[in-house]
Order: sequence, then structure tokens, then C-alpha cells
Amino acid sequence: MCAYRELIVATQGLGESVSGAITHDETIRQNKRDGTPSVKAVADTRNHPRIQVDTGSKDLPGHPG
Repeated sequence: MCAYRELIVATQGLGESVSGAITHDETIRQNKRDGTPSVKAVADTRNHPRIQVDTGSKDLPGHPG
């Protein structure tokens, strides 16, 4: 996992300065350098920001494509 991405999921108190982060689906499925899954790192961090996972675009009802 890139060091910057690891900062987003593992920095204690990040939520005091950042209200949220949008990540790609692959990012949340990666591990930190020490092998800890990103999801566990987020859950273990106190006051972490909200993380939205971008799973890509979807067709609107009645408007395919």
C-alpha cells in the first residue's frame, strides 16, 4: 500500500482535521506495510474520518449508459 494511503487509514486523530476521504475499492482491500488490513486499521483508529469507497459509476434508472 502506498505510504499516503496508509496515512489516510492509520493516522490517529485524523478526523479532527479531515472530515472524510474517498478511496477506490482496491485501496480499502489493501494492507498496511505491516500486513494489517486497511479495514482493520480504520476500525482501530480513534476519531478517524468517514471513508467513502468509490465503486465506480452506475447507470441511473431509466437512463442506461
